[in-house]
Amino acid sequence: MRGGHAVFSAAFALAGAALACSYSTADSPPVGDAGVDSGGPAKPTPRCDPPRALCGDACVDLGADGRNCGGCGVACGAATACVSSKCLPVGAFVVSRLFLGDTTRAGVTSSTAWRDIGENVDGRTSSAASTDVCTPYAGAAKSVHEDGAGGIDNAWGKAIVPIITGVAPGISQQANDAIASGRSPLVLRFDGYSGQLDLPALPLSALDAAPLGSPRFDGTDRWPIFARSYDGSGAAKVVFAGASVSAGNVTTGARSRSLLLRLPSGTASFDLVIGVARITATLSPKGLAQGTISGVIPVESLVQSFRLALAQSPMAPLCSGSTLDAVLQQVRQAADVLADGSQDPNKPCDGISIGIGFEATHVGVGDTAADPPPPPNYCP
Repeated sequence: MRGGHAVFSAAFALAGAALACSYSTADSPPVGDAGVDSGGPAKPTPRCDPPRALCGDACVDLGADGRNCGGCGVACGAATACVSSKCLPVGAFVVSRLFLGDTTRAGVTSSTAWRDIGENVDGRTSSAASTDVCTPYAGAAKSVHEDGAGGIDNAWGKAIVPIITGVAPGISQQANDAIASGRSPLVLRFDGYSGQLDLPALPLSALDAAPLGSPRFDGTDRWPIFARSYDGSGAAKVVFAGASVSAGNVTTGARSRSLLLRLPSGTASFDLVIGVARITATLSPKGLAQGTISGVIPVESLVQSFRLALAQSPMAPLCSGSTLDAVLQQVRQAADVLADGSQDPNKPCDGISIGIGFEATHVGVGDTAADPPPPPNYCP
């Protein structure tokens, strides 16, 4: 996985909610009454289902639409967001460093660093001797269920990162070099935050960061955001509505969302679809410290990510054969949990737990950038 094979880019984009509008023709005039200059029948009058309201000819959420906040045409400025029908300050942070599980948070290379990065996703502490866990993939050892400190589930750091570093050494350094050059994986935007250490409800949006030339990471950067981060009304697609801050500790709350993370490195991409995701961090003078993204990657989703990454090298794409089969077999054998984050001894493991550490610095949310083209695929 040299060159393009080791490329990993990061940010959050998921499908947004569709407009909750329906249409009624009850109040529309008959076609014959449209008049000779109408050019055709009158358009039906939109009927908007609460909490949406009609602004012009579109249904909008006045409680969250930044262009119609609390009323039609009331637009929030660049440094604010529409929260509960009011334009409130936005606190945003850009990921400035990643810890993928092969180094400690101090940056020291360690084969056991993964044990301290992540969360107890399945709610239990497991070992190779555990019997209340899912059935490992064929050929996998029972040690696949060995947890880290305090029950931390992180098969990504324990098994997957070693697979990657075996053919692409220094992946963590590559990822952090890419971030330093302006290819951060993620911008986290807290709608309604202006420095408070306690907020019982703080919606957190995960935005897909576009490249920024020569970032300073000193709080003065205005980071551009790919258009795929927003829906048609300009609202973020990925929002953890249950996020909060308590004594300076941030959490996105219950595991109810999925997150698409693109790890940066080189020129191609390595996408991680993290289900039942949660983000935690601690507020610091520079931004966020001790950050963690945890959850579960569906096995076949990760297999597909490996296939795509290995097909992105113009010099030597790996499209089929025994080498590819062996790599994908190792990926499947890393499964340690069910895709929904639970355990069941009567079901085969179909998920790979993940814990990734991060730090983030204060940033301004910049302009919307055009989405990039899809990465090349050199396999037939």
